[in-house]
Amino acid sequence: MKLRLKVFLETGVFTFCILFLLSWTWLLTIYLRAGFLHPLETIEYLSSDLSNIGPYAFLLDILVFSVIFVAYKRAKSKQLDKATHNG
Repeated sequence: MKLRLKVFLETGVFTFCILFLLSWTWLLTIYLRAGFLHPLETIEYLSSDLSNIGPYAFLLDILVFSVIFVAYKRAKSKQLDKATHNG
């Protein structure tokens, strides 16, 4: 049970870090396009980007999270296999 909780927490932290990097990259592209703006103007750019993406944003989220989760689980299972075979 403790191992499952540890894997769940590690996956959560890893996902948070990936989300943080993705959001910072998105904000950086807005800064590169329009320069440094007032936060309210930045929100307008974010809203316009989201309206351009439309309903595909949720599908993109599901795809990205699925790929990240599967890759992490595979890496973690390989690590656990090595630990059990060496021990």
